[in-house]
Order: sequence, then C-alpha cells, then structure tokens
Amino acid sequence: MLDIGILVILGLLGIRGWFRGLLRSVISLAVLGVGAFVAFTMSGTFAGTVQGLTGLSHDPARMVASTVIFILFSAAGAIVSSVLHKGIRFLPGLTTLNRLAGAAFAVVAGSLVLLLGLTLVSLLPPNELLDKQFRESRIVATFVDPEGFAQGLLTTVTGDRLPRALLVFEQLVGDRRLVVAPDASQRIPASEPDKVEARPDLARDISELINRDRVGNNVSALSASDPLAVVALEHATALLIEGNVAYVSDAGSIADRLDRADILRTSVHAGVVLAVSPESALEGIGEQTWTSPIVTDADVTKIGVGVASAGVLQVYVVIVSQ
Repeated sequence: MLDIGILVILGLLGIRGWFRGLLRSVISLAVLGVGAFVAFTMSGTFAGTVQGLTGLSHDPARMVASTVIFILFSAAGAIVSSVLHKGIRFLPGLTTLNRLAGAAFAVVAGSLVLLLGLTLVSLLPPNELLDKQFRESRIVATFVDPEGFAQGLLTTVTGDRLPRALLVFEQLVGDRRLVVAPDASQRIPASEPDKVEARPDLARDISELINRDRVGNNVSALSASDPLAVVALEHATALLIEGNVAYVSDAGSIADRLDRADILRTSVHAGVVLAVSPESALEGIGEQTWTSPIVTDADVTKIGVGVASAGVLQVYVVIVSQ
C-alpha cells in the first residue's frame, strides 16, 4: 500500500513537470539540492535547540534540524523559483522533448524530498504502524539501504555522512550507538588495516565534552594523558581490524595493555563505544552504570581517548584514572 502511494505521488509530480517543462523543473531541482546541502551544513548549530524541544538524542535531533531547515529553505526557494518562472514566460511553446525532460526532473526532485523524508522517519523512535509499513515496502527498502545508490547520493548532495552512518548502526546493533558492557562483545564487519585511521580530532572533541559534563557535575576537569591515549587508540584500532567491539581484543584486555605500558591502574574506568559522533558517544557513556563514573568520579584526574574510524564506523575508547 505504501509503495502504491509513493508511486502515485511521483506520478503526479511527473505530470506537473510535463506541463512546466525542463527549465522550470531544473530550477526546482537546483533549489532542492542547494537546500539539502545548506540544511545539513547548518544542522549542527540547531541540534541543541531541537534536543531541548523534543528530548531526542543528538544525532536524531540533527536530522530533524536538517529537515526543518530544508523545508524553510525550500519554501524560500519556491518564492524565488516562482519569480524566475514568471520571467521565462516569453519562451516559445514547450516541445515534447522539453516536456519529457521536465517530467523526469520533477520526478527526480520529488525523489530527493522523499529520500530525505524516509531517512528521517527511519531514524526516529520506533512506531509500530510505520515500522510495519516500512518493512513491507520495497521502495522504502531501496531508499534507506545504507549501501545503496540512494543513500550514497544523499551523502554526496548533503556532504554529510550522518544519515547513512545512523542507518548502518541501526542494522548492525539495532540502535544508534553501542556502549559495550565489560563482559560483552558485539561483532561488526572487520576492516582492512589500511582502511582504519586514527581520529585525533574526534578524540579531542569527546575529551572536551566529557570535561564539560564533569564540571557540570561539580567534579574537576581531567588533564590529558598521552600514555593513556596511546593505549586507548591501540585498542580502538585493534577492534575495528578484528571486527569486534569489546574490552578484550586478540592482544588482550585494556587492563593488559595498561600493564604492558607500565601504567599504574589506580581507580581506572574505561568505556568502549561504537558511535557516529562524539556527542552520541558521550550520551551513551552517561547512560550506562559501568561508564558513567567517567563523568562523575571525583577521584580520577587523567584522561586518555583513542578514536579509530573505518568508513562510517567509529570506535571510541575512553580511559580515566588517578
């Protein structure tokens, strides 16, 4: 039923494009493309506002912010487009080829809007009715496949890998992030060593976020520890290569790595998180009893963070100690 509705909508857009012609449809598509890029570029700025209003976590809030900005930009673009349309009324009558091209571009523009909408809905909290419709829809499955052409196109148009990354995480772990328990593990696709890269920028970001939360919890900020960071990065890199998110890798546990590095293990807390952003990783750390001391324990003074990424996968390893 959902597939039929989608096809009817795209068909009506095609008919509208037939009557408008190629130039007008191209203008509309350009407005939508630029709007999508601007929306995702600015979404981080307004994600906090959306979080406060809706209670969503950071990454879904970014998606909602992107969609709202996209709608506002498209509305403004529609006004500009209308003015331009009036200016081209002097053009000669539309040929059949021009009409066909207009219909095709209108369908493409409608598909872009549909892609954004379906991606957003797929990442919102579960809804039994919608989830059932989505599971039964072949069109939706094609549009929200993180490895498919549609999501690749969305990433190219918006310059943002967040939607695709969130869909990958949903398929892998059934959630938007994973904070693994000390005695648990989660298999993920193994990465080639040359595809895994260190992300000191993300490590710096989450360290700053952790210290911000610690200050908010009335405990002192932590000083950076290079030895702890080296151990954390080694462990994060090993997990991606082995395809396993856990406190233990083939080379041993985090505790084993600390011992080999001659680092005294006093009041040590560690967190291993699979997430798409530092903000999401921090939210996960704060939610779990075994990782929350990272942001609440007043006895620890040092922090080391290692972040390794491979494609859209990001593993965060956080170690704090006295």
